[in-house]
Amino acid sequence: METEEKMTKMKRPSKRTTKGKIMIVLTVIFSIMMITYIVGGFYFNSHFFQNTTIEGIDVSGKTSAEVITLLDDKLKSQTLTLTFGDGSTVELNAEDFKPTIKNPEFVDQFIDNQNSWLWFAELFDKNELSSGDFVAIDEANLDATIESLQQTKGDQAPQDAYVSFVGGAFTIVPETLGNVVDVAKLSALVKEQYLIGEESIDVLAADLYQQAGIKSDNSSLANKLAAAQKYCNASITYQPDSEHKFVLDQNTLLTWLTQDGSGNWIKDEGVFATKAKAFIRTFTRYYYTLGISRQFKTAAGNTITVSGGTLGQYVLVTTETNKLLEMIANQETTNRTPALFGYGYQSNSGIGDTYVEINLSAQKLYMIQNGKIVFQTDQIVTGLSSDPERKTPSGCYYVYYKQLNRVLRGTQNPDGTWPYEVPVKYWMAFNGGIGMHDATYRSSFGGKIYTYNGSHGCVNMRYSEAAKMYEYTKIGTPVICYY
Repeated sequence: METEEKMTKMKRPSKRTTKGKIMIVLTVIFSIMMITYIVGGFYFNSHFFQNTTIEGIDVSGKTSAEVITLLDDKLKSQTLTLTFGDGSTVELNAEDFKPTIKNPEFVDQFIDNQNSWLWFAELFDKNELSSGDFVAIDEANLDATIESLQQTKGDQAPQDAYVSFVGGAFTIVPETLGNVVDVAKLSALVKEQYLIGEESIDVLAADLYQQAGIKSDNSSLANKLAAAQKYCNASITYQPDSEHKFVLDQNTLLTWLTQDGSGNWIKDEGVFATKAKAFIRTFTRYYYTLGISRQFKTAAGNTITVSGGTLGQYVLVTTETNKLLEMIANQETTNRTPALFGYGYQSNSGIGDTYVEINLSAQKLYMIQNGKIVFQTDQIVTGLSSDPERKTPSGCYYVYYKQLNRVLRGTQNPDGTWPYEVPVKYWMAFNGGIGMHDATYRSSFGGKIYTYNGSHGCVNMRYSEAAKMYEYTKIGTPVICYY
Protein backbone atom coordinates (compact mmCIF):
# COMPACT_ATOMS: atom_id res chain seq x y z
CA MET A 1 0.00 0.00 0.00
CA GLU A 2 2.77 2.35 0.82
CA THR A 3 4.49 1.48 -2.46
CA GLU A 4 1.38 2.35 -4.49
CA GLU A 5 0.95 5.63 -2.74
CA LYS A 6 4.57 6.52 -3.45
CA MET A 7 4.17 5.73 -7.12
CA THR A 8 1.01 7.83 -7.36
CA LYS A 9 2.80 10.81 -5.89
CA MET A 10 5.68 10.40 -8.30
CA LYS A 11 3.38 10.54 -11.42
CA ARG A 12 1.53 13.77 -10.47
CA PRO A 13 3.42 16.87 -11.88
CA SER A 14 3.96 19.75 -9.62
CA LYS A 15 2.49 23.17 -10.22
CA ARG A 16 5.96 24.59 -10.51
CA THR A 17 6.77 22.32 -13.44
CA THR A 18 3.65 23.32 -15.42
CA LYS A 19 4.37 26.99 -15.05
CA GLY A 20 7.85 26.45 -16.29
CA LYS A 21 6.71 24.86 -19.45
CA ILE A 22 4.27 27.68 -20.17
CA MET A 23 7.02 30.16 -19.70
CA ILE A 24 9.19 28.32 -22.12
CA VAL A 25 6.47 28.29 -24.79
CA LEU A 26 5.77 31.97 -24.32
CA THR A 27 9.42 32.75 -24.46
CA VAL A 28 9.75 30.86 -27.71
CA ILE A 29 6.70 32.65 -29.21
CA PHE A 30 7.93 36.01 -28.08
CA SER A 31 11.34 35.29 -29.43
CA ILE A 32 9.87 34.32 -32.78
CA MET A 33 7.76 37.46 -32.82
CA MET A 34 10.71 39.60 -31.88
CA ILE A 35 12.83 37.99 -34.53
CA THR A 36 10.02 38.45 -37.07
CA TYR A 37 9.52 42.07 -35.99
CA ILE A 38 13.22 42.81 -36.15
CA VAL A 39 13.58 41.09 -39.50
CA GLY A 40 10.52 42.97 -40.76
CA GLY A 41 11.89 46.23 -39.49
CA PHE A 42 15.12 45.71 -41.38
CA TYR A 43 13.27 44.38 -44.45
CA PHE A 44 10.87 47.30 -44.72
CA ASN A 45 13.73 49.66 -44.27
CA SER A 46 14.46 48.98 -47.98
CA HIS A 47 11.10 47.62 -49.20
CA PHE A 48 7.62 49.09 -49.45
CA PHE A 49 4.94 48.11 -46.97
CA GLN A 50 2.26 45.68 -48.00
CA ASN A 51 -0.84 47.13 -49.72
CA THR A 52 1.17 50.02 -51.15
CA THR A 53 0.52 51.39 -54.66
CA ILE A 54 2.16 54.13 -56.69
CA GLU A 55 0.05 55.41 -59.58
CA GLY A 56 -2.04 52.27 -59.34
CA ILE A 57 0.96 49.95 -59.49
CA ASP A 58 1.24 47.44 -56.65
CA VAL A 59 4.69 47.96 -55.17
CA SER A 60 4.18 45.86 -52.05
CA GLY A 61 7.51 44.42 -50.91
CA LYS A 62 9.35 46.03 -53.83
CA THR A 63 12.68 47.78 -53.56
CA SER A 64 13.17 51.27 -54.96
CA ALA A 65 15.03 49.90 -57.98
CA GLU A 66 12.22 47.50 -58.75
CA VAL A 67 9.67 50.27 -58.40
CA ILE A 68 11.61 52.56 -60.73
CA THR A 69 11.58 49.81 -63.35
CA LEU A 70 7.83 49.28 -62.92
CA LEU A 71 7.10 53.02 -63.16
CA ASP A 72 9.27 53.38 -66.23
CA ASP A 73 7.50 50.49 -67.93
CA LYS A 74 4.13 52.00 -67.04
CA LEU A 75 5.04 55.42 -68.42
CA LYS A 76 6.22 53.89 -71.69
CA SER A 77 2.94 52.03 -72.14
CA GLN A 78 0.58 54.71 -70.78
CA THR A 79 -1.78 56.36 -73.29
CA LEU A 80 -4.46 59.03 -73.09
CA THR A 81 -7.38 59.12 -75.54
CA LEU A 82 -9.01 62.40 -76.55
CA THR A 83 -12.63 62.29 -77.73
CA PHE A 84 -13.74 65.39 -79.65
CA GLY A 85 -17.17 66.89 -80.22
CA ASP A 86 -17.46 65.43 -83.71
CA GLY A 87 -16.96 61.93 -82.32
CA SER A 88 -13.39 61.53 -83.56
CA THR A 89 -10.69 60.26 -81.22
CA VAL A 90 -6.95 60.71 -80.91
CA GLU A 91 -4.67 58.53 -78.80
CA LEU A 92 -1.64 60.21 -77.28
CA ASN A 93 1.24 57.92 -76.30
CA ALA A 94 4.79 58.01 -74.97
CA GLU A 95 6.02 59.48 -78.25
CA ASP A 96 3.85 62.51 -77.59
CA PHE A 97 4.54 62.88 -73.87
CA LYS A 98 8.18 61.67 -73.81
CA PRO A 99 7.89 60.94 -70.07
CA THR A 100 10.89 60.62 -67.76
CA ILE A 101 11.33 60.15 -64.04
CA LYS A 102 12.98 63.39 -63.21
CA ASN A 103 14.00 62.41 -59.65
CA PRO A 104 14.37 58.66 -59.17
CA GLU A 105 15.35 59.28 -55.57
CA PHE A 106 11.71 60.04 -54.80
CA VAL A 107 11.12 56.32 -54.40
CA ASP A 108 13.82 56.16 -51.77
CA GLN A 109 12.18 59.13 -50.10
CA PHE A 110 8.91 57.23 -49.93
CA ILE A 111 10.69 54.33 -48.28
CA ASP A 112 12.61 56.65 -45.97
CA ASN A 113 9.33 58.20 -44.92
CA GLN A 114 8.08 54.78 -43.83
CA ASN A 115 8.61 53.93 -40.17
CA SER A 116 9.85 50.43 -40.85
CA TRP A 117 9.48 49.46 -37.19
CA LEU A 118 5.73 50.01 -37.52
CA TRP A 119 5.45 47.62 -40.40
CA PHE A 120 3.07 45.34 -38.57
CA ALA A 121 0.62 48.23 -38.12
CA GLU A 122 0.50 48.76 -41.90
CA LEU A 123 -0.36 45.20 -42.80
CA PHE A 124 -4.02 45.93 -43.30
CA ASP A 125 -3.88 49.60 -44.32
CA LYS A 126 -3.82 50.76 -47.92
CA ASN A 127 -1.14 53.23 -48.92
CA GLU A 128 -1.79 54.99 -52.22
CA LEU A 129 1.15 57.13 -53.28
CA SER A 130 1.50 59.50 -56.28
CA SER A 131 4.56 60.00 -58.41
CA GLY A 132 3.09 63.03 -60.18
CA ASP A 133 5.57 65.50 -58.84
CA PHE A 134 8.42 63.29 -59.91
CA VAL A 135 7.46 62.56 -63.52
CA ALA A 136 8.50 65.01 -66.24
CA ILE A 137 7.02 65.26 -69.74
CA ASP A 138 8.24 67.14 -72.79
CA GLU A 139 5.66 69.92 -72.67
CA ALA A 140 6.86 71.62 -75.85
CA ASN A 141 6.56 68.39 -77.79
CA LEU A 142 3.11 67.71 -76.34
CA ASP A 143 1.91 71.25 -77.12
CA ALA A 144 3.15 70.94 -80.69
CA THR A 145 1.37 67.60 -81.07
CA ILE A 146 -1.93 68.97 -79.81
CA GLU A 147 -1.68 72.08 -81.97
CA SER A 148 -1.04 69.93 -85.04
CA LEU A 149 -4.22 67.89 -84.59
CA GLN A 150 -6.85 68.48 -87.24
CA GLN A 151 -9.46 68.61 -84.49
CA THR A 152 -7.80 71.66 -82.90
CA LYS A 153 -7.83 73.67 -86.12
CA GLY A 154 -11.53 74.46 -86.12
CA ASP A 155 -12.66 77.56 -88.02
CA GLN A 156 -16.28 77.76 -86.89
CA ALA A 157 -16.47 80.10 -83.93
CA PRO A 158 -19.30 79.68 -81.44
CA GLN A 159 -22.37 81.79 -82.14
CA ASP A 160 -24.24 83.62 -79.42
CA ALA A 161 -27.93 82.99 -78.95
CA TYR A 162 -30.01 85.79 -80.43
CA VAL A 163 -33.55 86.97 -81.07
CA SER A 164 -34.75 86.63 -84.66
CA PHE A 165 -37.94 86.63 -86.70
CA VAL A 166 -38.14 83.06 -88.00
CA GLY A 167 -41.07 81.21 -89.52
CA GLY A 168 -43.51 84.04 -88.99
CA ALA A 169 -42.70 84.75 -85.36
CA PHE A 170 -39.99 86.14 -83.13
CA THR A 171 -38.02 83.51 -81.26
CA ILE A 172 -34.75 83.00 -79.43
CA VAL A 173 -32.35 81.13 -81.70
CA PRO A 174 -30.10 78.96 -79.47
CA GLU A 175 -26.37 79.42 -79.36
CA THR A 176 -24.15 77.14 -81.43
CA LEU A 177 -20.93 75.60 -80.20
CA GLY A 178 -18.73 75.75 -83.25
CA ASN A 179 -15.56 73.68 -83.46
CA VAL A 180 -12.86 75.96 -82.05
CA VAL A 181 -10.98 74.20 -79.25
CA ASP A 182 -9.25 76.19 -76.52
CA VAL A 183 -5.86 74.65 -77.22
CA ALA A 184 -4.13 76.12 -74.16
CA LYS A 185 -6.76 74.70 -71.80
CA LEU A 186 -6.72 71.35 -73.58
CA SER A 187 -2.93 71.09 -73.29
CA ALA A 188 -3.05 71.95 -69.59
CA LEU A 189 -5.75 69.36 -68.90
CA VAL A 190 -3.93 66.68 -70.90
CA LYS A 191 -0.79 67.22 -68.83
CA GLU A 192 -2.72 67.12 -65.59
CA GLN A 193 -4.72 64.01 -66.42
CA TYR A 194 -1.75 62.14 -67.83
CA LEU A 195 0.31 62.71 -64.70
CA ILE A 196 -2.42 61.28 -62.47
CA GLY A 197 -2.84 58.26 -64.72
CA GLU A 198 -6.15 59.09 -66.40
CA GLU A 199 -6.68 57.31 -69.68
CA SER A 200 -9.24 59.51 -71.48
CA ILE A 201 -10.62 63.02 -71.82
CA ASP A 202 -13.97 63.98 -73.34
CA VAL A 203 -13.10 67.36 -74.82
CA LEU A 204 -16.75 68.40 -75.18
CA ALA A 205 -17.76 67.32 -71.68
CA ALA A 206 -14.74 69.12 -70.27
CA ASP A 207 -15.97 72.41 -71.84
CA LEU A 208 -12.77 72.82 -73.81
CA TYR A 209 -14.52 74.23 -76.87
CA GLN A 210 -14.84 78.00 -77.04
CA GLN A 211 -18.21 78.83 -75.57
CA ALA A 212 -20.81 81.31 -76.76
CA GLY A 213 -20.90 84.44 -74.66
CA ILE A 214 -24.71 84.64 -74.68
CA LYS A 215 -26.77 81.53 -74.01
CA SER A 216 -30.45 81.04 -74.84
CA ASP A 217 -31.42 81.29 -71.17
CA ASN A 218 -29.99 84.81 -70.95
CA SER A 219 -32.51 87.07 -69.20
CA SER A 220 -31.69 90.00 -71.48
CA LEU A 221 -32.69 87.90 -74.51
CA ALA A 222 -36.06 87.13 -72.96
CA ASN A 223 -36.57 90.85 -72.39
CA LYS A 224 -35.52 91.62 -75.96
CA LEU A 225 -37.91 88.98 -77.30
CA ALA A 226 -40.82 90.63 -75.50
CA ALA A 227 -39.84 94.05 -76.85
CA ALA A 228 -39.50 92.68 -80.38
CA GLN A 229 -42.96 91.15 -80.29
CA LYS A 230 -44.40 94.45 -79.10
CA TYR A 231 -42.54 96.96 -81.27
CA CYS A 232 -40.98 95.23 -84.27
CA ASN A 233 -43.64 93.03 -85.83
CA ALA A 234 -44.02 94.91 -89.12
CA SER A 235 -42.75 94.49 -92.68
CA ILE A 236 -42.96 97.26 -95.26
CA THR A 237 -41.67 96.83 -98.82
CA TYR A 238 -40.75 99.59 -101.26
CA GLN A 239 -40.08 98.62 -104.88
CA PRO A 240 -39.26 101.59 -107.12
CA ASP A 241 -38.59 99.36 -110.14
CA SER A 242 -38.18 95.75 -111.17
CA GLU A 243 -34.51 95.70 -110.23
CA HIS A 244 -34.66 97.27 -106.79
CA LYS A 245 -36.54 96.30 -103.68
CA PHE A 246 -36.16 97.72 -100.18
CA VAL A 247 -37.70 95.82 -97.30
CA LEU A 248 -37.94 97.06 -93.76
CA ASP A 249 -38.63 93.74 -92.05
CA GLN A 250 -38.92 92.47 -88.52
CA ASN A 251 -35.25 91.58 -88.16
CA THR A 252 -34.19 95.05 -89.31
CA LEU A 253 -36.59 96.66 -86.86
CA LEU A 254 -35.09 94.45 -84.18
CA THR A 255 -31.78 96.29 -84.61
CA TRP A 256 -33.54 99.57 -83.86
CA LEU A 257 -34.30 98.57 -80.26
CA THR A 258 -32.09 100.11 -77.59
CA GLN A 259 -31.44 99.46 -73.91
CA ASP A 260 -32.30 101.83 -71.12
CA GLY A 261 -30.20 102.48 -68.05
CA SER A 262 -31.48 99.29 -66.44
CA GLY A 263 -30.59 97.14 -69.42
CA ASN A 264 -34.18 96.70 -70.58
CA TRP A 265 -34.83 96.65 -74.33
CA ILE A 266 -37.08 99.52 -75.34
CA LYS A 267 -38.46 101.42 -78.31
CA ASP A 268 -36.86 104.85 -78.23
CA GLU A 269 -39.12 107.04 -80.38
CA GLY A 270 -36.22 109.32 -81.32
CA VAL A 271 -34.07 106.41 -82.40
CA PHE A 272 -36.90 104.87 -84.43
CA ALA A 273 -37.54 108.22 -86.16
CA THR A 274 -33.85 108.62 -87.02
CA LYS A 275 -33.59 105.03 -88.27
CA ALA A 276 -36.79 105.35 -90.30
CA LYS A 277 -35.58 108.48 -92.04
CA ALA A 278 -32.20 106.90 -92.76
CA PHE A 279 -33.95 103.84 -94.22
CA ILE A 280 -36.09 106.00 -96.49
CA ARG A 281 -33.03 107.85 -97.73
CA THR A 282 -31.56 104.56 -98.96
CA PHE A 283 -34.09 104.43 -101.79
CA THR A 284 -35.09 108.05 -102.48
CA ARG A 285 -32.73 108.28 -105.48
CA TYR A 286 -34.57 105.44 -107.18
CA TYR A 287 -37.81 107.41 -107.02
CA TYR A 288 -36.18 110.71 -108.01
CA THR A 289 -37.01 111.43 -111.65
CA LEU A 290 -37.15 115.22 -111.70
CA GLY A 291 -35.39 116.55 -114.83
CA ILE A 292 -33.56 113.32 -115.56
CA SER A 293 -32.48 112.28 -119.06
CA ARG A 294 -35.08 110.04 -120.62
CA GLN A 295 -35.05 107.72 -123.60
CA PHE A 296 -38.12 108.60 -125.62
CA LYS A 297 -39.58 107.06 -128.76
CA THR A 298 -41.20 109.73 -130.91
CA ALA A 299 -44.38 109.40 -132.88
CA ALA A 300 -42.18 109.14 -135.97
CA GLY A 301 -40.51 106.08 -134.50
CA ASN A 302 -37.15 107.62 -133.60
CA THR A 303 -35.61 107.09 -130.18
CA ILE A 304 -34.18 110.27 -128.72
CA THR A 305 -32.91 111.49 -125.37
CA VAL A 306 -34.78 114.33 -123.69
CA SER A 307 -33.35 116.02 -120.61
CA GLY A 308 -34.49 118.62 -118.13
CA GLY A 309 -37.95 119.87 -117.40
CA THR A 310 -40.36 119.68 -114.48
CA LEU A 311 -41.73 116.21 -115.09
CA GLY A 312 -40.73 113.82 -112.37
CA GLN A 313 -41.11 113.03 -108.72
CA TYR A 314 -39.18 112.89 -105.50
CA VAL A 315 -39.90 111.44 -102.10
CA LEU A 316 -41.29 113.68 -99.41
CA VAL A 317 -38.94 112.33 -96.75
CA THR A 318 -40.53 113.87 -93.66
CA THR A 319 -44.05 112.94 -94.74
CA GLU A 320 -43.00 109.40 -95.57
CA THR A 321 -41.04 109.04 -92.32
CA ASN A 322 -44.14 109.84 -90.29
CA LYS A 323 -46.22 107.41 -92.33
CA LEU A 324 -43.62 104.67 -91.96
CA LEU A 325 -43.51 105.11 -88.18
CA GLU A 326 -47.30 104.87 -88.12
CA MET A 327 -47.25 101.59 -90.08
CA ILE A 328 -44.58 100.17 -87.76
CA ALA A 329 -46.68 101.05 -84.73
CA ASN A 330 -49.70 99.37 -86.34
CA GLN A 331 -47.59 96.24 -87.08
CA GLU A 332 -48.48 96.33 -90.77
CA THR A 333 -47.17 94.00 -93.46
CA THR A 334 -47.62 95.72 -96.80
CA ASN A 335 -46.15 96.97 -100.08
CA ARG A 336 -45.80 100.73 -100.03
CA THR A 337 -45.37 103.53 -102.56
CA PRO A 338 -43.81 106.46 -100.70
CA ALA A 339 -45.31 109.92 -100.48
CA LEU A 340 -44.13 111.66 -103.66
CA PHE A 341 -44.14 115.21 -104.90
CA GLY A 342 -44.62 115.91 -108.60
CA TYR A 343 -45.82 113.81 -111.48
CA GLY A 344 -44.25 110.75 -113.01
CA TYR A 345 -45.21 107.34 -114.26
CA GLN A 346 -43.79 103.83 -114.14
CA SER A 347 -43.50 103.13 -117.88
CA ASN A 348 -41.80 104.79 -120.81
CA SER A 349 -38.96 106.38 -118.82
CA GLY A 350 -41.45 107.86 -116.37
CA ILE A 351 -43.55 109.47 -119.12
CA GLY A 352 -46.26 106.82 -119.19
CA ASP A 353 -48.46 106.03 -122.18
CA THR A 354 -50.60 109.18 -122.18
CA TYR A 355 -48.83 112.43 -122.99
CA VAL A 356 -48.41 115.38 -125.33
CA GLU A 357 -45.50 115.24 -127.77
CA ILE A 358 -44.29 118.48 -129.40
CA ASN A 359 -41.64 118.30 -132.13
CA LEU A 360 -40.39 121.88 -132.02
CA SER A 361 -38.26 121.56 -135.16
CA ALA A 362 -41.08 120.10 -137.25
CA GLN A 363 -43.75 122.23 -135.50
CA LYS A 364 -45.90 119.17 -134.91
CA LEU A 365 -48.00 118.26 -131.90
CA TYR A 366 -49.32 114.81 -131.01
CA MET A 367 -51.75 113.71 -128.34
CA ILE A 368 -50.99 110.16 -127.24
CA GLN A 369 -53.51 108.23 -125.16
CA ASN A 370 -52.80 104.72 -123.93
CA GLY A 371 -49.92 104.50 -126.38
CA LYS A 372 -51.92 105.54 -129.44
CA ILE A 373 -52.09 108.84 -131.36
CA VAL A 374 -55.61 110.26 -130.89
CA PHE A 375 -54.86 113.71 -132.23
CA GLN A 376 -52.09 115.38 -134.23
CA THR A 377 -51.52 118.68 -135.94
CA ASP A 378 -48.80 120.62 -137.72
CA GLN A 379 -50.65 123.89 -137.21
CA ILE A 380 -48.74 125.29 -134.28
CA VAL A 381 -46.32 128.13 -133.67
CA THR A 382 -43.81 127.92 -130.85
CA GLY A 383 -41.35 130.43 -129.37
CA LEU A 384 -39.16 132.55 -131.60
CA SER A 385 -36.16 130.28 -132.17
CA SER A 386 -33.73 133.12 -132.82
CA ASP A 387 -34.39 134.78 -129.44
CA PRO A 388 -33.11 132.85 -126.38
CA GLU A 389 -35.58 134.74 -124.21
CA ARG A 390 -38.53 133.58 -126.32
CA LYS A 391 -37.37 130.22 -127.64
CA THR A 392 -39.51 127.35 -126.33
CA PRO A 393 -37.21 125.17 -124.18
CA SER A 394 -36.98 121.43 -124.71
CA GLY A 395 -37.56 119.03 -121.85
CA CYS A 396 -40.16 116.89 -120.16
CA TYR A 397 -42.90 118.84 -118.40
CA TYR A 398 -46.46 118.28 -117.27
CA VAL A 399 -49.67 120.28 -117.37
CA TYR A 400 -49.81 121.86 -113.96
CA TYR A 401 -52.60 124.38 -114.55
CA LYS A 402 -55.64 124.78 -116.83
CA GLN A 403 -58.00 127.70 -117.18
CA LEU A 404 -60.72 128.94 -119.48
CA ASN A 405 -60.86 132.56 -120.55
CA ARG A 406 -57.53 133.78 -119.33
CA VAL A 407 -55.64 136.96 -120.24
CA LEU A 408 -51.99 136.26 -120.97
CA ARG A 409 -49.50 138.93 -120.06
CA GLY A 410 -45.75 139.13 -120.22
CA THR A 411 -43.48 140.26 -117.43
CA GLN A 412 -44.79 143.44 -115.84
CA ASN A 413 -42.92 146.61 -116.66
CA PRO A 414 -41.43 148.76 -113.90
CA ASP A 415 -44.17 151.33 -114.40
CA GLY A 416 -46.83 148.71 -113.78
CA THR A 417 -47.90 148.28 -117.38
CA TRP A 418 -47.77 145.02 -119.32
CA PRO A 419 -45.84 144.43 -122.53
CA TYR A 420 -48.85 142.68 -123.94
CA GLU A 421 -52.27 141.41 -122.90
CA VAL A 422 -53.79 138.62 -124.95
CA PRO A 423 -57.11 137.01 -124.00
CA VAL A 424 -57.37 133.27 -124.76
CA LYS A 425 -60.16 130.78 -124.36
CA TYR A 426 -58.10 127.66 -123.55
CA TRP A 427 -55.02 127.88 -121.36
CA MET A 428 -52.89 124.80 -120.51
CA ALA A 429 -49.70 125.80 -118.65
CA PHE A 430 -46.81 123.30 -118.48
CA ASN A 431 -43.57 125.28 -117.93
CA GLY A 432 -43.91 128.33 -115.77
CA GLY A 433 -45.54 130.96 -117.99
CA ILE A 434 -45.33 128.74 -121.03
CA GLY A 435 -48.38 126.77 -122.11
CA MET A 436 -50.60 125.65 -124.96
CA HIS A 437 -53.42 128.01 -125.96
CA ASP A 438 -55.57 129.20 -128.82
CA ALA A 439 -54.20 132.11 -130.83
CA THR A 440 -57.06 133.69 -132.75
CA TYR A 441 -54.87 136.69 -133.43
CA ARG A 442 -52.84 134.57 -135.87
CA SER A 443 -53.98 133.85 -139.40
CA SER A 444 -51.42 131.16 -140.21
CA PHE A 445 -49.65 128.38 -138.32
CA GLY A 446 -46.94 125.79 -138.88
CA GLY A 447 -43.98 125.66 -141.18
CA LYS A 448 -41.11 128.00 -140.35
CA ILE A 449 -43.16 130.79 -138.79
CA TYR A 450 -41.55 130.12 -135.41
CA THR A 451 -38.15 131.11 -136.88
CA TYR A 452 -39.19 134.71 -137.70
CA ASN A 453 -42.56 135.33 -136.04
CA GLY A 454 -42.56 132.94 -133.18
CA SER A 455 -44.41 133.32 -129.90
CA HIS A 456 -42.99 134.43 -126.55
CA GLY A 457 -42.50 130.72 -125.73
CA CYS A 458 -46.03 129.39 -125.74
CA VAL A 459 -47.46 126.85 -128.16
CA ASN A 460 -49.96 128.79 -130.25
CA MET A 461 -52.79 126.70 -131.73
CA ARG A 462 -55.86 127.11 -133.86
CA TYR A 463 -58.94 127.69 -131.74
CA SER A 464 -60.67 124.37 -132.57
CA GLU A 465 -57.54 122.33 -132.00
CA ALA A 466 -56.80 124.07 -128.72
CA ALA A 467 -60.33 123.15 -127.65
CA LYS A 468 -59.64 119.48 -128.37
CA MET A 469 -56.38 119.55 -126.47
CA TYR A 470 -58.12 121.16 -123.53
CA GLU A 471 -60.44 118.17 -123.43
CA TYR A 472 -57.66 115.64 -123.86
CA THR A 473 -55.30 116.99 -121.20
CA LYS A 474 -55.64 117.05 -117.48
CA ILE A 475 -53.49 118.16 -114.59
CA GLY A 476 -50.42 115.93 -114.62
CA THR A 477 -50.44 115.06 -118.31
CA PRO A 478 -46.77 114.97 -119.46
CA VAL A 479 -45.68 117.36 -122.19
CA ILE A 480 -42.52 116.35 -124.10
CA CYS A 481 -40.78 119.08 -126.06
CA TYR A 482 -37.77 118.46 -128.27
CA TYR A 483 -35.96 119.81 -131.31
